[in-house]
Amino acid sequence: MDLDQADLRILGELQNAARMTIAELAKRVALTPTPCARRVQQLEDAGVITSYVALLDQVRLGLPVDAFVEVRLTREGKAEVAEFEARVHESPEVMQCWAMSGEYDYLLRVVAADLDGYNRFLRNELLSLGCVDHVQTGFSLQRVVDRTALPLRHLDRRSRGSGQGPSHGRPLTAGAGGRNRRLSRSEGAGPRGITDSSDVASESRQYNESRPRDVRPSPLGVEVVVSVA
Repeated sequence: MDLDQADLRILGELQNAARMTIAELAKRVALTPTPCARRVQQLEDAGVITSYVALLDQVRLGLPVDAFVEVRLTREGKAEVAEFEARVHESPEVMQCWAMSGEYDYLLRVVAADLDGYNRFLRNELLSLGCVDHVQTGFSLQRVVDRTALPLRHLDRRSRGSGQGPSHGRPLTAGAGGRNRRLSRSEGAGPRGITDSSDVASESRQYNESRPRDVRPSPLGVEVVVSVA
């Protein structure tokens, strides 16, 4: 999916505050509600926005310990990999698990209430597996950076470089008759007027929404899970 400037503004705002209404979101990104809602739906359908979640404070919920666990398997056979990955999927203490290159096969982030709690997890969930050969654990002393928002600046530069600014739309599937059609304020699609361009050969449909000159893109934030392919 090609993302333009308006899409990036929407993603930035939703990563900062996912519970806002479409009306508020539209106001922040300088669109009218109808095209704003349409764009959000397209981002969801394309899998760019994967879910809306509540971020909880693990310390206030009694889980202050972050353990980073390196795991090496006895061998990387299908049976061993399947056994290990099934176990970590079933363990709610495992917040993330990555298959790694290098000396160890997996890296886990595990949360626990205290060191005793982590020790129980280690013995009951990992060392009890016959496929686990070696485990090495490091504990977090302090969180220096903790964010969930993905950086979108590289997409912003790409969008600007391709000429897809706020006054340029994204090609979509052509409507009836295959003519290039621009949606207007009268259809709730933005501040421009409506025109039917029969002399345009491209069988696409474009949304042209311009942003007022005194409105700047909003900074990125947190709270929406976003996948950028």
